[in-house]
Amino acid sequence: MRSFTAFTRPAAPAELAVFADDCATVLDIPSGGARIQGNTQNAHADFEAGCDVGGQSPGGAPDQLLRLTLDEPRRVILDMQGSNYQTLLSVRSGLECPGT
Repeated sequence: MRSFTAFTRPAAPAELAVFADDCATVLDIPSGGARIQGNTQNAHADFEAGCDVGGQSPGGAPDQLLRLTLDEPRRVILDMQGSNYQTLLSVRSGLECPGT
């Protein structure tokens, strides 16, 4: 028997990640979730990820930092669907920004 689970959240307007370029301007994601839109046109390449697209300058591609802090284990869904350019999602863990 097959089954599936639909993950839903209340509709909410998107929050704009204006800067979020480094640890000083990281954008905190509410623990209840959010819809966040942004782009990296005004961002710098601060952190390399092992699978950055080849041919990038040192530091990889421009990036934005968002932080999600949870007080208990929860299911988290990260979705970059709808981007108009190639994306890379790098998930890190740790108390200090940017984590490991």
